[in-house]
Amino acid sequence: MKRLDLACIALVVAFGLCTVFLTSPAGCDDVDRSIDEVLTLSGVSKQLDTLTSAMAAAVPDDAFSSGKTRKEVDRFLEKAAREHPLASKVRYAIKLDLNRDALYKVLDFYRSRLGRKVGRLQGNALIPSSIQEVREGRHIVASLPRPRADVLERIIDAQRVTRANFRLLDQMVNGLADGFLDRGHSEAERIRDQLRYLVEKAQAADDYMGGLAMAAYARTLRDLNDKELNELAEFNESEPARWFHDRVQRGVEEAVYKSARTLGEAITEAETPKPSADAADR
Repeated sequence: MKRLDLACIALVVAFGLCTVFLTSPAGCDDVDRSIDEVLTLSGVSKQLDTLTSAMAAAVPDDAFSSGKTRKEVDRFLEKAAREHPLASKVRYAIKLDLNRDALYKVLDFYRSRLGRKVGRLQGNALIPSSIQEVREGRHIVASLPRPRADVLERIIDAQRVTRANFRLLDQMVNGLADGFLDRGHSEAERIRDQLRYLVEKAQAADDYMGGLAMAAYARTLRDLNDKELNELAEFNESEPARWFHDRVQRGVEEAVYKSARTLGEAITEAETPKPSADAADR
């Protein structure tokens, strides 16, 4: 794999993931059931189920030395996803700073007709075609009516998307580099430095980041009519919604780090030359 390509790919993947997050040791009491239900209805569980595979799918085929290598990476990631479900990290983050009243109010919203519709849209945000559309869909923003763009900006501001994006990017960088280190990649720290440089450039490009976030939200929520979008904005500006998004964000940061680390391990493992059968017998 080309060294510079690896850094660029990681940043593209991070942007694709960071801008679509709109929003376990679990027991069996009412709180646990409510947490599981709200994560399912909001689409968060589906996003987490597809997070690691979405990262891998966003890496171009020509970044791998062969089709066989790509398949090895996919198998590695599938095994890791089965053994270590990412949803547990979000459940734990919610329970760590639990606000029962806020949790039940958020659950009431996602049980509503509008909430279920929003959850379905958010759940599909990490499928490869959605990420591709966000990366290439800046024209969506240019064609938005000003009133609709204003409502989307309210949602983006309520969820503190810019701060969340950079925190997720930071977790992506650390996860990838640590994954490379775990598997003995000789240039893991240099790759970490490359990634950090690209992230710093991204942080300086406020207009680009803002446009990318707007494109992601416009694409994900395009099936909501104006009345529904306004109702969603009002919900996101409420204290229960702010609490929920903050807790989910903390868990998602852990999940992104874990997924990125797994991806780094998988790439390094697949690209490391295997000893031949003859060599192993000696």
